[in-house]
Amino acid sequence: MIQHIQPIRIEDCHITDPLFGEHVRLMADHMLPYQWDVLNDRAAGEEPTHCAENFRIAAGELPGRHQGAVFQDTDLYK
Repeated sequence: MIQHIQPIRIEDCHITDPLFGEHVRLMADHMLPYQWDVLNDRAAGEEPTHCAENFRIAAGELPGRHQGAVFQDTDLYK
């Protein structure tokens, strides 16, 4: 007989094992904030990506035209 499966809340999920726990911590503490800064052209020493800016232009929040690589939008979606 199949038992009813209850989803867990993301707040109740903690990955702490030695292999993946450190990886998750590094992603959350370093990689994601850095990538957010890159997508918003705030990362020191990096070329502007115009990624988030292109969305603001498309939404009419900023004047201008699309800049950067045509596939750049997918990075913000991810």
